[in-house]
Amino acid sequence: NTGLPVGSLRLFRSWADGWPEERRGEVWHSLLRYVTKQRVKVMVATPISCDVQSDNRDWLWTKDLLGQLHPDQVMGFAVGNELDLLYTHAKDDPACIEALWEGGRAWAQFT
Repeated sequence: NTGLPVGSLRLFRSWADGWPEERRGEVWHSLLRYVTKQRVKVMVATPISCDVQSDNRDWLWTKDLLGQLHPDQVMGFAVGNELDLLYTHAKDDPACIEALWEGGRAWAQFT
């Protein structure tokens, strides 16, 4: 809209279930080519939820993508999206919220 080139991207996740796994390498290669050619900085994020298995897989994908980006291409790293509202999605699983915050899973997941 401004006529200016894109300078930054925000990726809410590196990959997702339901996206064709066999295309992940190709898609990431295209992203990396674009980021390099356009000198774009990327804000990379990984979700965190009450699904530990899914979170572990997402974190592995995110670390993989971060490893392919040059440090100069990474604007920052974000964990989750609107974590202050996670309790609204986990109403039926108060143990999840307890484990995430009081139990230390949110911290242990990424260290």
